[in-house]
Amino acid sequence: MDPKLNIVSLETYGFLFNILTHLLHGVMKLVGLTPQTLEIDHDTLMDIWLPKEAIVKQLDGKGKPLYAPPKKPVVLLLHCFAMDGIFLWFPQVLALTTEYSVYVPDLLFFGGSTTRKTERSARFQAEVLAKTMEMLGVQKVAVVGLSYGGIDGCFGDG
Repeated sequence: MDPKLNIVSLETYGFLFNILTHLLHGVMKLVGLTPQTLEIDHDTLMDIWLPKEAIVKQLDGKGKPLYAPPKKPVVLLLHCFAMDGIFLWFPQVLALTTEYSVYVPDLLFFGGSTTRKTERSARFQAEVLAKTMEMLGVQKVAVVGLSYGGIDGCFGDG
């Protein structure tokens, strides 16, 4: 096998993945979701797709977006231990957005979600998710999780 062919193939797959990412993000925006990065605390950032109508006003006095409580029932989709949330859940997002306010976070260490804290447990992921939902004005949520996301969802208060 020619190693040059393998390199070209990997570059081609990377290029195709980038194109698919942009297309998928465009479709998510068309169905009413928008990506946000929330500063949960000084050490933790959470990337999340949320309904556009959740953003009431672009900025508060500190330069942060203001969020409105959802008007429809909320579904929180938690991804497995691979990729980011929107890649796993896009078919469900397309099906659910007409009847539900859909939120799709990237769990910590996936996508752009990060923390400098040393904690790495599923309970910590759940605590960060709870803080995220609180920041967004969400009080009641139906959690749907696959594999690792399901484990993280089990630590919520219900």
